[in-house]
Amino acid sequence: MLWGEYKIEVKKLLQNLYDSREADQVLLILAEENLSHYNKLNFRDFNFSLNKKDVETLSLGIQRLINGEPIQYIVGKAWFYDMEFKVNSSVLIPRPETEELVHWIIQDWKNKKVNVLDIGTGSGCIPLALANNLDLAEVDAIDVSEEALQLAKLVGAELALDVNFRSINILDSEQREELGTYDVIVSNPPYIPNNERSEMNDRVLNYEPHLALFVDDEDPLIFYKEIIDFALSHLNTGGKLYFECNEFNAQKVKTMLVAHGFEDIELRLDLQGKNRMIRASFM
Repeated sequence: MLWGEYKIEVKKLLQNLYDSREADQVLLILAEENLSHYNKLNFRDFNFSLNKKDVETLSLGIQRLINGEPIQYIVGKAWFYDMEFKVNSSVLIPRPETEELVHWIIQDWKNKKVNVLDIGTGSGCIPLALANNLDLAEVDAIDVSEEALQLAKLVGAELALDVNFRSINILDSEQREELGTYDVIVSNPPYIPNNERSEMNDRVLNYEPHLALFVDDEDPLIFYKEIIDFALSHLNTGGKLYFECNEFNAQKVKTMLVAHGFEDIELRLDLQGKNRMIRASFM
């Protein structure tokens, strides 16, 4: 079968899940990952021929795509800030919006000696990207998920990046006192109320870890409250606190920061024009 003909068939199967451009992208990723014995340039050629075994190999991944599983989990990897990360269902798939937050931190602290703490690290994409781009940084990262920490440690070892991953629950006031003080505290915590589950994309709801996504409806800002409280005693003078936020609660998080005495608070839009990132200084 010609590659171009195969693409047309598969895109019909995926039309309820992806637009045409997205379908092209996921199919290309699947082919390059599973048919690595071919040159990648072959998959730019409409008249490139697939044999029966090639089609059978791809069909397994195609069925998983049809079931709604994200391509990153199917191939076991995702790209973040020009770095390849192993991912599985124990961690969230790194998002472009989080890359914007990381870029902000790198801009602020490039060529400076800095101690960093990432809270709720998941795949480790934030601390590992910071360690890779801030030569003078000492980086700690914490999470409550042992599965996530195991994966993040593996990625860190493969990338030869020195990040201290620890199992600590930031909501536990005793556990978090084991941590030191920092120039930078960053977090992309769970912030989606449980009552919004029905509005979520099935690819997220059915496959990504709910522990990293959802919070109780009664207190959807609990992680921001606790991290701000922690930062009051664990952020060095002149240090900065960075959050990724839900566009609908960003103003509330900003109000909390003001109430707790933080200064130079900046709310920044992401590339989609949504209130997504906050930076606050501790004096």
